[in-house]
Amino acid sequence: MSRVVRCPCLLRGSLLLPAAIASAEAQYPAAPRSPTQSTTSVVGQLPLNDSASAPPKTGVLRQLVCRGGEGVQITTQQYPSPRNPAQVAVSLSYRRNSRPAGSGYEQLEPGACSWNQLGDAGIPAEPGIVHFDLARQGAEEIPDPATLPVYLGDSRHYWVFYVDDVTQISGSHSAYGGRFRVDSTLTRPRKASATALRRERLRCRGGAGLAFHRGSREGQNLFGMTLRYQVASTAAGPVGTGLQPGTCAWADRTDARAEPGRIRFTTAGNAQLKQKQSGSAVDTSATAAERWPDVHTIPAYMTDPAHLWTFTVSLADPDSARQHHAWLPSIAEQIASQPPASASPTLEPEGPAGAKPPGGSGTSVSFPGASPGGERYTPGEGAPSFNPSALFDIKNVQVTSGLEGVAIRFEAAPNLAPTVMVYTAAPVGAAGDLRFDGQPVKLTVAGTATGGTHWRYSAASPTPLARGTRYWFIADAPEGPNSRANQTAGEFRTLTQRVRLNFSEITLISDGDSESDGDLVFTTVTCPRIFPAGFSYDLAGTYVTPVSWAEGRHPISVEFVSGETSVPDRFRLLIVGMEDDHDAGDRSNPAPTGRISCERSPDLEPGSNSTDEWNSIAIDFDLTRYPGASAGEQFIRRSKPLRNGSTLMFEVRGHVTVTRE
Repeated sequence: MSRVVRCPCLLRGSLLLPAAIASAEAQYPAAPRSPTQSTTSVVGQLPLNDSASAPPKTGVLRQLVCRGGEGVQITTQQYPSPRNPAQVAVSLSYRRNSRPAGSGYEQLEPGACSWNQLGDAGIPAEPGIVHFDLARQGAEEIPDPATLPVYLGDSRHYWVFYVDDVTQISGSHSAYGGRFRVDSTLTRPRKASATALRRERLRCRGGAGLAFHRGSREGQNLFGMTLRYQVASTAAGPVGTGLQPGTCAWADRTDARAEPGRIRFTTAGNAQLKQKQSGSAVDTSATAAERWPDVHTIPAYMTDPAHLWTFTVSLADPDSARQHHAWLPSIAEQIASQPPASASPTLEPEGPAGAKPPGGSGTSVSFPGASPGGERYTPGEGAPSFNPSALFDIKNVQVTSGLEGVAIRFEAAPNLAPTVMVYTAAPVGAAGDLRFDGQPVKLTVAGTATGGTHWRYSAASPTPLARGTRYWFIADAPEGPNSRANQTAGEFRTLTQRVRLNFSEITLISDGDSESDGDLVFTTVTCPRIFPAGFSYDLAGTYVTPVSWAEGRHPISVEFVSGETSVPDRFRLLIVGMEDDHDAGDRSNPAPTGRISCERSPDLEPGSNSTDEWNSIAIDFDLTRYPGASAGEQFIRRSKPLRNGSTLMFEVRGHVTVTRE
């Protein structure tokens, strides 16, 4: 398509101001509406055109910033919205600020909105109303008609709209200078009790009692699924030991309603679609669902009684999953589920301890035991040989691994100085004389008296261990006054940190082409690269086949999943959008987007040339913000302000999930 040059624009602070304004009659802070603007109805109605046959009028896109407080009112207009059938059309009415808002909106008054930061007389006055869409039912981080008024009732909160100054319709809006978050228990106390608001985990064990049914399409490469299951006779418990094959149950049934016998959830139609399209290897193993859950891999995975799946639900809506994934109980969960070890038999001396036998050999005695032919003990029959000093051997060993460390706890004789070594290769030597053939890491060991015959010892790694790596350990207890020298060994694996990025929507604030819809490509780069080789980094369109989109919301369903290698705590995601303005066959002046890399530059300024326009979003993720086995949050990011001739501006919505296992 031919490129159309748009009017130049100026940036003042963070507000986009046009260099040429159609009407200069408006005054600040209040002035009559320009006669060129369309009529806006009263609160509660949608904007009206002067004539049903007249084409809709459009104006200049302005950044309207509103401060919460008395004077801001949100009115629900219509469901479904005529602009988006999945959302609710609402209006926000406000008052104009009594003075210029300031370059950083520091003079913006509670309950007021402004799109004129510096009091420019050439900018029309704010009309006092803005129309936009909200989710019908949001969440703690997604506003809806009930929660946004609560958020904007606080003068510490600000909201930004990118609004057409003629229609007063905003196609993009979000929290300004902060993040939207409202406690749903405060905004919806009428819906459920504290028990109903509770979230619980539904654990399912593979087997013949599970029946999966695929439902309708719910987005690009997304389908609804229903699992019908048999309810287990007992709660699943911390590690699923209460589940029989083919059954499901709450992890904890305390004060919970009965399991409904079915669960609805959403998953990918083909989680490896990009691999298939690019000719890359597709995982067809029996455990593919652990990495690539979709409508095919999940039912296949759950035919095996050794496999477990977990769903997170609200007890107010117990048959609808909020999240789900394969469940591999962590070492910490398994340890927490184990009952305390039964007390080992101890030999209590009747008087003060005597001298230790030479060589630490101890004394062999007859220890009462069952006779071969009956339950009563007969002296001299079936009595094993027993060394009393063995009672103080290392016991009750517990190993808890983390991303870069390990904690090894055990009990042994008092007042010892045990040593614990870890290494990436298995020990060599015979039992009781094990050693590592290399340079192991020596752990730091501390002992604590328990008031009994044993002390409790804890060993921790003083330096970081490699992530996602198999290790072996040897714990050595030296000879003591009443104990023999002994050792024990075992193995563990440090956790692997993986990240999942789900992208749900791209909103075009300006499509970069005033003549027609933009021909667009949205691609990504991560620094460092954390996704497997051959991974497709495109969010929408490709360089060969771009998407043709107009301004507004465009749902997408794209998921990036890191590979088997543990990802670093910090990385940058660069999202690059490019609008193709070239004439057919003209590639004499290509855009620089194809040359972006971590080595050259992990960022990109907006710009344009004779064939393309581009803009970008740089998101710096710090995964240490999401502790635990699985955590994450939603993110909404907007591209850089328009400059360097670019008229492409967009916004991306998604979710980051971090798992450690």
